Amino acid sequence: MRFSVKIATREQLIFLGLMLFLSIFVALSDPVIAGTDATFKPISDRISAWLTGSLGYVIAIIAFMIGVVNAIRGERGLFSMAFPFFLSIIIVVGLTVIRGGFTAVI
Repeated sequence: MRFSVKIATREQLIFLGLMLFLSIFVALSDPVIAGTDATFKPISDRISAWLTGSLGYVIAIIAFMIGVVNAIRGERGLFSMAFPFFLSIIIVVGLTVIRGGFTAVI
Protein backbone atom coordinates (compact mmCIF):
# COMPACT_ATOMS: atom_id res chain seq x y z
CA MET A 1 0.00 0.00 0.00
CA ARG A 2 1.35 3.40 -0.97
CA PHE A 3 0.55 6.60 0.90
CA SER A 4 1.35 10.00 -0.53
CA VAL A 5 0.74 13.41 0.89
CA LYS A 6 0.76 16.13 -1.70
CA ILE A 7 1.75 19.41 -0.11
CA ALA A 8 1.99 21.52 -3.25
CA THR A 9 1.95 21.21 -7.00
CA ARG A 10 5.13 21.31 -9.06
CA GLU A 11 4.42 24.88 -10.20
CA GLN A 12 3.91 26.04 -6.63
CA LEU A 13 7.20 24.47 -5.55
CA ILE A 14 9.04 26.16 -8.44
CA PHE A 15 7.44 29.47 -7.48
CA LEU A 16 8.44 29.05 -3.83
CA GLY A 17 11.99 28.17 -4.87
CA LEU A 18 12.23 31.30 -7.00
CA MET A 19 10.86 33.44 -4.17
CA LEU A 20 13.40 31.93 -1.78
CA PHE A 21 16.22 32.63 -4.25
CA LEU A 22 15.07 36.21 -4.79
CA SER A 23 14.71 36.86 -1.06
CA ILE A 24 18.26 35.60 -0.43
CA PHE A 25 19.52 37.71 -3.34
CA VAL A 26 17.81 40.84 -1.99
CA ALA A 27 19.05 40.20 1.55
CA LEU A 28 22.66 39.86 0.41
CA SER A 29 22.71 42.75 -2.06
CA ASP A 30 24.20 46.12 -1.22
CA PRO A 31 21.80 49.05 -0.95
CA VAL A 32 22.08 51.73 -3.61
CA ILE A 33 20.86 55.24 -2.90
CA ALA A 34 19.68 57.35 -5.85
CA GLY A 35 22.38 59.64 -7.12
CA THR A 36 25.31 57.93 -5.40
CA ASP A 37 26.22 55.43 -8.12
CA ALA A 38 28.65 56.91 -10.64
CA THR A 39 29.32 53.86 -12.80
CA PHE A 40 27.85 55.32 -15.98
CA LYS A 41 28.22 59.01 -15.11
CA PRO A 42 30.77 59.82 -17.86
CA ILE A 43 28.63 58.39 -20.65
CA SER A 44 25.40 59.90 -19.31
CA ASP A 45 27.07 63.32 -19.04
CA ARG A 46 28.43 63.00 -22.58
CA ILE A 47 25.05 62.02 -24.09
CA SER A 48 23.32 64.83 -22.18
CA ALA A 49 25.91 67.30 -23.43
CA TRP A 50 25.48 66.08 -27.00
CA LEU A 51 21.69 66.33 -26.95
CA THR A 52 21.57 69.74 -25.26
CA GLY A 53 24.53 71.10 -27.22
CA SER A 54 25.43 71.41 -30.86
CA LEU A 55 24.52 67.81 -31.79
CA GLY A 56 20.98 68.29 -30.49
CA TYR A 57 20.77 71.53 -32.46
CA VAL A 58 21.91 69.77 -35.64
CA ILE A 59 19.41 66.94 -35.08
CA ALA A 60 16.60 69.48 -34.65
CA ILE A 61 17.60 71.33 -37.85
CA ILE A 62 17.83 68.13 -39.90
CA ALA A 63 14.48 66.89 -38.56
CA PHE A 64 12.88 70.24 -39.33
CA MET A 65 14.28 70.22 -42.87
CA ILE A 66 12.88 66.72 -43.41
CA GLY A 67 9.56 68.03 -42.13
CA VAL A 68 9.65 70.96 -44.55
CA VAL A 69 10.40 68.65 -47.48
CA ASN A 70 7.54 66.34 -46.45
CA ALA A 71 5.17 69.31 -46.14
CA ILE A 72 6.16 70.59 -49.59
CA ARG A 73 5.63 67.12 -51.07
CA GLY A 74 2.21 67.02 -49.37
CA GLU A 75 2.94 64.09 -47.09
CA ARG A 76 1.33 64.19 -43.64
CA GLY A 77 0.56 67.91 -43.87
CA LEU A 78 1.30 70.31 -41.03
CA PHE A 79 2.13 67.51 -38.58
CA SER A 80 5.35 66.75 -40.44
CA MET A 81 6.55 70.30 -39.75
CA ALA A 82 5.32 70.53 -36.15
CA PHE A 83 6.68 67.15 -35.01
CA PRO A 84 10.41 68.06 -35.28
CA PHE A 85 9.79 71.28 -33.36
CA PHE A 86 8.10 69.40 -30.53
CA LEU A 87 10.77 66.69 -30.71
CA SER A 88 13.51 69.22 -30.00
CA ILE A 89 11.51 70.61 -27.08
CA ILE A 90 10.93 67.09 -25.73
CA ILE A 91 14.66 66.34 -25.91
CA VAL A 92 15.60 69.38 -23.82
CA VAL A 93 12.70 69.21 -21.36
CA GLY A 94 12.87 65.42 -21.12
CA LEU A 95 16.54 65.49 -20.18
CA THR A 96 15.84 68.10 -17.53
CA VAL A 97 13.00 66.04 -16.08
CA ILE A 98 15.07 62.83 -16.06
CA ARG A 99 18.06 64.55 -14.46
CA GLY A 100 15.78 66.15 -11.85
CA GLY A 101 14.20 62.79 -11.04
CA PHE A 102 17.55 61.14 -10.38
CA THR A 103 18.99 64.02 -8.36
CA ALA A 104 15.84 64.75 -6.33
CA VAL A 105 16.36 65.41 -2.65
CA ILE A 106 13.54 64.61 -0.25
